[in-house]
Amino acid sequence: MDFDKDKKECLDKLYLPDKSKKGNVDEAIIDLIDDLNKTEDYYTTSSCAGRIVLIAVPKIRKKHEAEWLFVSHDPITVDKIQEIITNPPELKLWFKQESPIFHVACRTIEAAQDIVDKAKHVGFKRAGIMCSRKRIIVEMCGTESMETIIAEKNKLLCSKEYIESLIQEANIKMATSRDKMNAFHKQIKN
Repeated sequence: MDFDKDKKECLDKLYLPDKSKKGNVDEAIIDLIDDLNKTEDYYTTSSCAGRIVLIAVPKIRKKHEAEWLFVSHDPITVDKIQEIITNPPELKLWFKQESPIFHVACRTIEAAQDIVDKAKHVGFKRAGIMCSRKRIIVEMCGTESMETIIAEKNKLLCSKEYIESLIQEANIKMATSRDKMNAFHKQIKN
């Protein structure tokens, strides 16, 4: 495993278009990943700041066949999704709020354990080390998430008030996730 070579190759591609639905690094975490990537012992391999999505899913639930109708990495209002909920698709329409996720390559197992300890200290309950022949990776995931079906067969299954409540709760969970990310960012800067 040549950590420095792998780090250079990964960071050379960091701000190029990527394979994610968005196609690039989430703006909300640029400072955090830049600071992680400046360290000697770490670099990020993939990350997401968390998001709110409306996704139309076929019966067989194959992710690659799903239709992403709305994605935001920031808090939203009902106005942002009004057109979609006014004219829902034939497929099942899911409202999802997903927590942040980070994958951090680490030079040593000790460096990996340090990242896990910092992540858990600020409230990331799901943080662990994955090892392979090529890399030592820490995966950190928030636990703030929710998903529910809100429409199918071109019909909304709930009231607008319920959707407003979902949005309010999703925004609260996003804010909680951001607070944890900011606290983690402070931890790695120390």
